[in-house]
Amino acid sequence: MRVAVTGGSGKAGRAVVRDLVASGPQVLNVDLVADPEAVAEFRQADLTEAGQAFEVLRRQEAVVHLAAIPRPYRHPVPRAAVLERVGRGRPRRTRLVPG
Repeated sequence: MRVAVTGGSGKAGRAVVRDLVASGPQVLNVDLVADPEAVAEFRQADLTEAGQAFEVLRRQEAVVHLAAIPRPYRHPVPRAAVLERVGRGRPRRTRLVPG
């Protein structure tokens, strides 16, 4: 299974990426900056740009959306926008982590 983790270089993202890698799926970290201690493939993308979001997510079977959630009450990358872009690629699973 191919799983993309948006925000995979952030605090929560790094933990999710490591757990997924340990459990077997092919993991793709999608973020603006690379994790210096990378354990998965990395693709730099700005998810606020429709073309970049579509390109990086379209081949994924599942998405864990953790991008741009610096504080629990703020969501600079609207979840609806990510879901719209993911929907075009038709991944089977999407997980949104409550902020």
